[in-house]
Amino acid sequence: MWIVMRLPNENKLKSKEMRTALHYDVNEFFNVNDRCGSKYRYMSRFFAISELVKSLFSKGEQCKILDVGCGQGNYSLTLAKMHETIGIDIRTELIKYAIMKKEREEDARFVACNAEELCFKDESFDLVLMLEVIEHLTDPEKAMKKISRTLKPGGFLIVSTPNGGCIVYINKLSFRRFLRIPSEERKSTAYSIDLHTFLFKERDLWFLLEHSGFQVVEVRRINSIALGIPWFSFLWLPSVFRQISLATFRQIETMIETLPIIGPTMTTGLIFVAKKKVS
Repeated sequence: MWIVMRLPNENKLKSKEMRTALHYDVNEFFNVNDRCGSKYRYMSRFFAISELVKSLFSKGEQCKILDVGCGQGNYSLTLAKMHETIGIDIRTELIKYAIMKKEREEDARFVACNAEELCFKDESFDLVLMLEVIEHLTDPEKAMKKISRTLKPGGFLIVSTPNGGCIVYINKLSFRRFLRIPSEERKSTAYSIDLHTFLFKERDLWFLLEHSGFQVVEVRRINSIALGIPWFSFLWLPSVFRQISLATFRQIETMIETLPIIGPTMTTGLIFVAKKKVS
């Protein structure tokens, strides 16, 4: 699957929000040094999601996709090459930014909309993506129910989120502790729309999905921290050797991600594939 790596005309980016979106795009797609591994983590997730979407539908099968929290629109625009896609985000400036990147032949539409207040008809979509979004919400249970309503029976949901069970997040607010906060006080825990309200551990997200009308089909762990130090050393190798090293790095990382004890605590990301239960 070809990835849409397209930037809008920088001269048209008038607002601070649009310039921030450009910064994220440049950092995640075109960062040559990538000292913090942002590009590597983003691309690892991008390829994993693309592979999963491809596996869910037959070749040539057309489906309707909703990208919740579409951000800069990269997933929406990539999938729009093959499917009808709608990207939504609560940030109006990001919607404008994504529209600026859209080309005529891409079947993508972008709408300013809150993930907790979806404005679509029942059973409208074959697939919903919710990528790095759920950890920002103040009412994830409500969002899951809204998503379930908009999915066709047997439709799929793909959720990605930071792994709350990873040792680097040990001091962050967990979903279970978040649920103990009275609903009227929850919004105060979200200091910014770009900050995490809480983090999910595997069992917590599994529980939420199962109790929101979904059956979990697959769980993937991505982006191991075990090889963090070797990752920085790759940056100083000549480009030819660096590519070889990264391929080897990815093979070792994949092995770590699947280990039963090490995987849950040494990987920074989770991807869940769930299917809407047929009543």
